Amino acid sequence: MSWFMAFFPAILVGGMLLAITICGLIVFAGLRLLGGGERSRTGMTPDDRRLVQEIHRQLGRMEKRIEALETILLERIKER
Repeated sequence: MSWFMAFFPAILVGGMLLAITICGLIVFAGLRLLGGGERSRTGMTPDDRRLVQEIHRQLGRMEKRIEALETILLERIKER
C-alpha cells in the first residue's frame, strides 16, 4: 500500500496534464474548423494569394531586365 501512496501524486498530476492537453487540442481543432473559412485548401488567405501573384509578376519583370543586361554585356564583349 505504501507504493500506491508514493505514486498517487505523480499519477494524479500526469492525469491532469493529459486532460489539459486533450482539452487544448479539442479547442485548437474547433478554432481551426470555425476560423478557417477564409482559407482555401492550400492554407492561403486571399491577401496571401495576391502577394504571391504580385511577387510572380515582379520576378517576371526582373527576368526581362536581366536578359536585357546580359544582351548589352555580350554586345560590349563582342565589340572589344
